[in-house]
Amino acid sequence: MRKFLLTTCILLVSLPAFAEDWSKEEAAAGMKRIEMTRHVPGGKQRTLSSILFLNPDCTVIEDWEAVVIKEPNHGSVTIEAAERFPTYAKENVRSKCNEKKMRMQVINYRAAVGYAGTDTFEVQLLHPNGLAEQHIYTIKVIDVGTKNKGRADLRP
Repeated sequence: MRKFLLTTCILLVSLPAFAEDWSKEEAAAGMKRIEMTRHVPGGKQRTLSSILFLNPDCTVIEDWEAVVIKEPNHGSVTIEAAERFPTYAKENVRSKCNEKKMRMQVINYRAAVGYAGTDTFEVQLLHPNGLAEQHIYTIKVIDVGTKNKGRADLRP
């Protein structure tokens, strides 16, 4: 099990709305399950999620942790720091924070060379208030080695 201290938090939720979109069962358990599917080319690394929690004034909320609680069977996952733009929705009070690159954590996945098929892994986010999120990733690894590579020629 790998453990990483996060200095930033997930873009998917904000603290006031965070508890509001939990079911009664999730709130009672203190754990929210979030399932997501991503598609990646075989053998190549892709960033699947950015982790950043901000206050409405764009200051970073500290003391978050992410733990890889289930490793992928056909690839590798890393959590590392990166400079990126936040992507809060326009109606979110934090959308003004989208104008400046910020240091955040990103979750990267790389499929094993030669593998095509489905892979899964899980990351748990531990909030400073004792709540947690379990992020379950289903990865569809596409074999691009035998396919017609490249992008369409968009020239007139």
